[in-house]
Amino acid sequence: MVSDATRRMAWNEYLDVERAARYYDKLSRQYRRRHNAVMVGLALCAIAGAGRFMFSDYIGRLAEVIVDLGIIAVSVFGLLGNHARKSASLHAVSVLCFDLQDKHKALWSKIENNVIGNDEAYNTLMDLIEAGERATSIPGWADISVNDKLNRQSQREADDSLVDQYSIKEA
Repeated sequence: MVSDATRRMAWNEYLDVERAARYYDKLSRQYRRRHNAVMVGLALCAIAGAGRFMFSDYIGRLAEVIVDLGIIAVSVFGLLGNHARKSASLHAVSVLCFDLQDKHKALWSKIENNVIGNDEAYNTLMDLIEAGERATSIPGWADISVNDKLNRQSQREADDSLVDQYSIKEA
């Protein structure tokens, strides 16, 4: 039989992995959209730059300067943001978190059905926590800051999802 302390810890970790999987997936998509916006911006700037040379007799000097500043701004934003790399890193984290989510679900099922002892549940949980810490340390290496608003939203969705799934608030 699993102790109440182990049950609570397992539930809280399951909830945290659920939140993390949602959070990193959404943040990855956000960086992917930024990357795509930069690519579209660069394409538009390239077209405007080509048009500038073709129609330089017809457009004023101010329009030429605006096109040049646009090209510089979009290029710098794309280079400094490094959105594609951040999106790829975050996607890798979300995949690891979704895998951990499945493992936490399996552990919780064993706990709920009393088919696992406390020591085995605790050891499995510690292994899952360690794997989660490794996975979620990747954004720190990639210099990706935390999005608190998205994190809170992901927490609410995770709470709602597990409450609906198990019809409980906490273990």
